[in-house]
Amino acid sequence: MKKRALALLLAFGMVFGNVGSMAAQATEVQDETVIEEDSGEPQENTGIGEGTTDESVQGETEETEPEVAEAENAVEEASDSVSGGFHGEISVDEQNVNVVDKDGNVTFVDMSADDTVVPELLEEKAETPQIVNLRQTSGVLEYKEVGTGADGYVAGTYGADAAYLGTSGGKVKFMIGGVIGEIAESKVQLVSKSSAKSVSYYSASGGRLYHYISTNINVTSYGSTLDNGPAPSYLKSGTKYYSYDGHYFYIEDNFGNMLDDYNNNTRTHAVNASTPYYNYFQYLPLRSQSNYTSSTLNTIINNKVASNSKMKNTGATFVEKQNTYGVNALLMTGLAANESAWGSSNIAQTKNNLFGLNAVDSSPGQSANYFASVEQCIKEFAEKWMSKEYLNPKNWKYFGGFLGNKASGMNVKYASDPYWGEKAASMAWNLDKDNGNKDVNKYTIGIKDTIGPNNTVNVRSESNTSSSALYKTPKQGNCAYLILNKTPVNKFYKIQSDGVLNSGRTAIDTSTGNYDFSKMYAYISADYVKLVNSGNGGSTPDPEPQPEPDNWRVNGIKTNIAAPQPMNTSIQLTADVSGNTSNLQYKFVWMKDNWKDWGVIQNFSSKNTATWKPTSGGNYTIYLDVKKGTGSATTVSKTYQILNWSYTGISTNLSSPQTLGKSITVSADVKGTTSGLKYKFVWEKDNWKEWGVIKDLSSTNSAAWKPSKAGNYVLHVDVKDASGYTATMTKKFEIGNVSWEPGELTTSPKKVEMGKEVTLTQNIKSSASNLPLQYKFVWEKDNWKEWRVIRDFSSKNSVNWKPPVNGKCTIHVDIKDDAGKVRTKSTAIQIDRGTWKFVKIEPSKKAPQYVGEKINFEVITEGNSSGVQYKFVWQKDNWKDWAVIQNFSTKNSADWIPRESGTYKIIVDMKDLDGKVTTKEITYEIEESYFDSVEITPDTKQNVGGKIHIRANYKGETSKTQYKFVWQKDNWKEWGVISELSNKNGVDWVPKSTGNYTICVDVKDEKGKVQTKTKSFPVGEWTYEGVEFTKKSDGTLKIQPEIKGNTSGFTYKYVWQKDNWKEWGIIKDFSSSSSVEWEPKTSGTYTMIVDVKDANGKVVTKQTQYTIK
Repeated sequence: MKKRALALLLAFGMVFGNVGSMAAQATEVQDETVIEEDSGEPQENTGIGEGTTDESVQGETEETEPEVAEAENAVEEASDSVSGGFHGEISVDEQNVNVVDKDGNVTFVDMSADDTVVPELLEEKAETPQIVNLRQTSGVLEYKEVGTGADGYVAGTYGADAAYLGTSGGKVKFMIGGVIGEIAESKVQLVSKSSAKSVSYYSASGGRLYHYISTNINVTSYGSTLDNGPAPSYLKSGTKYYSYDGHYFYIEDNFGNMLDDYNNNTRTHAVNASTPYYNYFQYLPLRSQSNYTSSTLNTIINNKVASNSKMKNTGATFVEKQNTYGVNALLMTGLAANESAWGSSNIAQTKNNLFGLNAVDSSPGQSANYFASVEQCIKEFAEKWMSKEYLNPKNWKYFGGFLGNKASGMNVKYASDPYWGEKAASMAWNLDKDNGNKDVNKYTIGIKDTIGPNNTVNVRSESNTSSSALYKTPKQGNCAYLILNKTPVNKFYKIQSDGVLNSGRTAIDTSTGNYDFSKMYAYISADYVKLVNSGNGGSTPDPEPQPEPDNWRVNGIKTNIAAPQPMNTSIQLTADVSGNTSNLQYKFVWMKDNWKDWGVIQNFSSKNTATWKPTSGGNYTIYLDVKKGTGSATTVSKTYQILNWSYTGISTNLSSPQTLGKSITVSADVKGTTSGLKYKFVWEKDNWKEWGVIKDLSSTNSAAWKPSKAGNYVLHVDVKDASGYTATMTKKFEIGNVSWEPGELTTSPKKVEMGKEVTLTQNIKSSASNLPLQYKFVWEKDNWKEWRVIRDFSSKNSVNWKPPVNGKCTIHVDIKDDAGKVRTKSTAIQIDRGTWKFVKIEPSKKAPQYVGEKINFEVITEGNSSGVQYKFVWQKDNWKDWAVIQNFSTKNSADWIPRESGTYKIIVDMKDLDGKVTTKEITYEIEESYFDSVEITPDTKQNVGGKIHIRANYKGETSKTQYKFVWQKDNWKEWGVISELSNKNGVDWVPKSTGNYTICVDVKDEKGKVQTKTKSFPVGEWTYEGVEFTKKSDGTLKIQPEIKGNTSGFTYKYVWQKDNWKEWGIIKDFSSSSSVEWEPKTSGTYTMIVDVKDANGKVVTKQTQYTIK
């Protein structure tokens, strides 16, 4: 089926596969292809996707049982006849496909009528890269897994696009959900990626990683959007990343390289090629225990689900069955939430079936198992379906005891939805992140075969090869195990057994589902397992409130309205305290996202209530501190869900009051995530003596209302979300006949001056307010000899205006009502001229300047200078040369470009409205343009291979100036042109040999005049003295090569190796970083190799040993 993923991103990644070109073919200490623990040195792994083949495993002849088992399948009892035709525990019903949003909400969508086939042009068929459209045909698609030959099945309704890896013998090879399969060519459609309107991708946003899943590539929208938790640091916000295995991510430009990597069993082109990503909850074995107590999990679930949900009050049952049958309570809750839409699905409501058990494809509603109670359903799920079947290595449904995907884990057989495991994990992540992150990273997780080859490995009773093999791992890669000791013993990890063990821990016990965490453990060879998450035990649950010694007790926090509520809702919080409450003080705090967001609602006071108005959606925790005097505080908390939408009121396009006959648009003011909301509009008057439905429930948030009677109305608008929660708002509205007439026109300020802004306001006389009137403002002077429209009709009764004239003017205001009737109000006003005075002439550039430079001169005045005109003139040599820069205009500044040097006078005439002219002047020096100097950077001793920046410093107009750069040495015996004539006054140059150099620079101005300057300097060799180490207080090691000389343009590469290259890694590939910080994982003697490459490409390598204690 379809399942939803709440992925907690593992911040830890192991470096798997090929790590780089230096010391190629080097192997890790514990090679994944070892055949026997005690058979000597591990065989060399030649790179990602290479190693021991199936033939080499089957050819094992040692008497001791090899750790890579010979069986093709880990399940001895499994047979094709058992699983043939099995399509999971849950149905594929295209009329009820579950899709999941980033907040963990589940919606059932009808996809049966979708147009899912892409109409491609013939020429597009040859385009690459291509994807596989899994919705060419409806229902379940059966395939053969490449490499194992195992039967598999998938439904495109949950993930429409797969990676196309080639066609052979009528079979299409593809990847989705981590599995590579082959399917009949007639069952699918090959589509060029560019023709698909939507392709599944990952994106980092707000610090989180989201997976956008296409369920129909023929539409631009996406089906599910899964929150995968905190985004890894190597993923950039806002960039689309593609991945069909969920572990390695590729950018858009590398989509084709991704397909090549899949075919070559490598991940070379991924952005995290050496750091595969594992979703914590998706790969956390179900043989683990949640930190949440029965009461806490109960509260968490109740705050999430609707009042009629079948999941209500199930937290204690989940924890009880966890402790009895060994199945993680939080993960079971996530599975139930995904399968039953948080307990609201039809099968859950009518059959108490939270997990869609036995809801087969042909008749999901009829065939689904009925349970006498929800508690009975959870018991049978934990005991039979989980402990005895999916977590039992002897059962044919076992492909790893974790949620997983189509490559490994429960997802292989449980559901045709390739993202079922990811969806269920997303539910667990949603619950955990909103309630203090008490479970995330609690356990250490190890992965078998992160990427080829795939091995079947013995799981033993003790940490040696002579002990009995309890069971074998599946052959599939990426199988997860819960590690109980982070440091191997005899090269074995102690793990939590997936299967129930007998009392002597000598074999799997298939007769019972009861599980004992303390006694049911096993061992697996560390050669085949990589640790991908280092457990920290999780956070500690909040303690239960305790009675205080002076007979008062904090029972909890009460709210006046139950969760959930929309954003911006005022919620009253009350401290529930019993006993002697005198002299108590109360403090209320809210927190979200594990204290990433928080705030104080009310600080300590004697008031035991507080009002909280959250402004964003999410799952909050409200904390209450209660104390007496200076004593310590008792703290309790309450989780509270705020919906991702707010409902702040009702708006109308016409304000009240209105006259009869008007059509009024009524809208619900809703913000946030509005998808899935429905709206209902109702009117009533005279306390419901009369009422009517304006518009019944629909997805449109507005409705047209045309009242037929006058009177005082109340409008009611319901907003209902997908969970059934309904919020209601009301608004009063008056309908009747309203009289009005124009009032006084006022000005602000009262004194009006030419050129100074004034606000004109036209008032209205009426018994009603907020009349639907429009206003048009016009000024005129001298009986319309001069006039202009200040502003055309608008609902605003005021306007800002700068009078362009002085004297007596008339303001005419046309006032139009909603019936189109216009009344005009005319008001005479006096506009004064105002006074002003000259302050200074201010040049844009301080003198002296150079010939050809553009200089702006601005006249600065004080007061009201509206109407003043300005004329700019230059003269020199007592008016022997002169010209008008700018003739009289209202523009108070002018640009001037001098053409020759000298002492100039800049003269400005200022003429006011009466024609009076005031003249002012300043003196300004202009000098000839010239070539000043040649400058080199860095200005130090130069050397071969060091990049040198050469710059010509030219004073004056440079827009048409050109520059030529040449080097020579030994009196022109050797020389070369660095850069021909161009408008670039700076170039980079790298000397290739030693000697005494001269840089020659020609500067050619716009008149063709050429000036030449030179700069001489010696060039020697740079030296690589060695590598310096500095150990920092946090345990990291700073590595820095010591170079003498100009290192501009140099790049550096840092590598470590240990035990003669048995272990090695690239710390940082070639970059401009002249030092790095590195934290070694284990003690020992390391050899640090640092390559230094100069700007000519010359590489010098030094290596130094360093001992880590």
